[in-house]
Amino acid sequence: MHLPLGARTASLSATVPSREYSVVLYLCMVLIIGRRINFVEVGNEDSLNGGAPTYAAYRFNAFRNAIKAAYPNMTIITSFYDVVGSTPPNNDSGDYHEYSVPVQMSSQFGYFDNYTSENPILIGEYAVVEYDLPGANEVSWARGAPRAFVPFWYGSVAEAIFLLGTERNSDKIIGASYAPTFMNWNRWQWIPDLIQYDAYPGHTTLSTSYYMIQLLSATRITENLPMTITDGGFGPTYFVAGRSSVTGSHIVKAVNYNSTGDSSFSFNFEGVGAGAQGHLTYLTAPMNATNPVGGNVVENHQSTVVASSNGTFSFSLPEYSVAVLEIGASNAGSGYHYGSPAERHGWQGWKTWGRDKNHHGHWDAHGRGW
Repeated sequence: MHLPLGARTASLSATVPSREYSVVLYLCMVLIIGRRINFVEVGNEDSLNGGAPTYAAYRFNAFRNAIKAAYPNMTIITSFYDVVGSTPPNNDSGDYHEYSVPVQMSSQFGYFDNYTSENPILIGEYAVVEYDLPGANEVSWARGAPRAFVPFWYGSVAEAIFLLGTERNSDKIIGASYAPTFMNWNRWQWIPDLIQYDAYPGHTTLSTSYYMIQLLSATRITENLPMTITDGGFGPTYFVAGRSSVTGSHIVKAVNYNSTGDSSFSFNFEGVGAGAQGHLTYLTAPMNATNPVGGNVVENHQSTVVASSNGTFSFSLPEYSVAVLEIGASNAGSGYHYGSPAERHGWQGWKTWGRDKNHHGHWDAHGRGW
C-alpha cells in the first residue's frame, strides 16, 4: 500500500473480483484507512517477469470493470506506466516508478512538461539508489550492481529537483511517494530506504531524503504561477512559484545543485509590495553525507527576507541546498492582505480526484472562473 504525498492509494492482488467482493474489499479498506477512498491501484509492477501482455489484455480490465461497476467515480490506477509513448486505457491513471542516479534525476526537472493531463499519473515510487559513477547515466540493474546503503545528501538534492518538476506540473500528477519507506538495521531486502530502525528507539534514523521531503511537503502550492525569467535560467538552480488557496501565502521552492558556490535569487510577485516579509528556510549538508545511526547531519537555516522598495525578495543559497520561501497572507506588503483565499480572484482549489467520470472534476468555489 502506498500513501503518497497528497493522495491515498491501495494496491489489490487477488482473483477477479465480483461486484460483491469489491464492495466487501472497499469496506475493509475504509475501515483500515479510516476515510473515503478515491484511488485504487490494480496490482504492482505487473510488467515484470513477462506479465505486461496479459495485464494489458485482460487482467487489468477484469479488476477495473468490477470496481467501476460498484464505484463509478473511483480513480483506477494501472500498476506500471511509461510516461513516454503510452497512456492507460479508458482515461485511467498510471503508476510511474523512477529509480535513478543523481546525474539522471537532477536532469528531470522538465521531464513532465510535455506530458498530458488527460491521464494523470501517480509517482508511486521514486528514489536515487546509488552514487554517480564514471560513464554511468542511469541505474544498473545487473546482479551485484552497487547500491547506496542509505540516502545521501547530494542524491536527496537531486530528488528535490525531480519533485519540483512534478510540482510545476501538478495538474498531471496525483502524488509522489519515496520508496521504500522502512528498513530494519538488522535485516533488509532493499536499499536505500527513507527511514531506518530497530528495536531500540535511539537507533531510529530519518534519512537526508526524509528531511528534504519534510521541507517541501510542509508548504503546499495549490496554484502554480507563470514565471518570467529575466536573468539566468534553470540549471544549476531550479525553482517553482505559486500560491496557497488554504493559507493565502505566496511560495517559492528552490534548489541549488552542483554549482561552483552560492547562487543568488531575486523574485517579484504580482500583488506583493514593498516591505512584505517572507520566511526563508533552507537545508544544507556536506555533499556526500549520510545520516549516522540515530543522528542528523542536515542543517536547517531560517531567516526573514524583506521585500525591497519595488517588492523584490533577494537571497542566496549555498551549493547543494533546498529552500522554501513563504510570504504569509498578512505579510504581503503595503496595500495587500490575503487573509481569506476568496479575497484573491482566480485562486484555483484542489482537483476533486475521483469524483467525476473523467479527470476534469470541478474545482473548489473560490477557484471557479480561473
